[in-house]
Amino acid sequence: MKLDQTDGSGLFPLVRILPMVGNPVEENPIDLLFNRFFEQEGAPYRFLKIRVERAEDLGVCVEGARKMGFAGFAITVPYKMAIVPHCDEILESSQGVGAVNFITFEGPERRAVGRNTDGVAICNSIRQQMEIAGRRFLILGAGGAARGIGAEIARQGAASITIVARDVSKGQPVAEALRRFGTAGFAADVLPWNGPLQIPDGTDIVLNATSVGAFPDEGTLDLDWSTLNKAAMAVDVITGPRTTPFLRQAHALGLLTVDGVDMLVDIVHVALAGFGVTVPREAIEAYACELSGPPLRR
Repeated sequence: MKLDQTDGSGLFPLVRILPMVGNPVEENPIDLLFNRFFEQEGAPYRFLKIRVERAEDLGVCVEGARKMGFAGFAITVPYKMAIVPHCDEILESSQGVGAVNFITFEGPERRAVGRNTDGVAICNSIRQQMEIAGRRFLILGAGGAARGIGAEIARQGAASITIVARDVSKGQPVAEALRRFGTAGFAADVLPWNGPLQIPDGTDIVLNATSVGAFPDEGTLDLDWSTLNKAAMAVDVITGPRTTPFLRQAHALGLLTVDGVDMLVDIVHVALAGFGVTVPREAIEAYACELSGPPLRR
């Protein structure tokens, strides 16, 4: 479909808006990825990034998007948990997670249907280098990203997940939620983060689900690197920069690494298909490398 041409009736195609809301949003290249392939395939959609300053305004965002005919919208930090009460329905596959990263409007009443695709996306990226079943995970952070990703890791047969949180009272509900998704023998617990974090013996994969390391500050995680198993994997969900200080240090030590853009490529690939745009994953990955640079690989 050519968006700058009419169908002979004198009318141009109606373009539907698909935004991402969060705070901040500027570091994330998701809009560029979506729009490259919407435009390439002539799909009548445009993706925007919208900074929403307050969680209290999320209900207005959902209602406004519904009324204006938006196709749906994505949700990023720090609102993946706060958006849940504003959904009319949560897909069965995402129920109990307590976090949503994508909403579509469905049916004649345009019900806001929430889902979480973070976990499947990051697990797909991890499995390209290491199996998940039987692995012991350490997840840094106790927010919406930790919930969504942790639930899928548990589903896919991880042996255990330890949630690391500076406030243990915030980590406990996450661990309790994850126990519902694990397979036989799965364990989930909480580790307080006080001073340089000593990585528990036997940890296979350390996953950063905090915003530490993101643009513009690019802070460093308070870790005792001497306690990290050199055969482990380091995973970071941050999308900008692609090579965070955490991943650079892990790569320097010879660890396998997975970054937030790896996850983003998978999210965009699946979402595009949902909007009728079939694009090879490799094409999205190649464009992501143009935008954000290549991934660190051992």
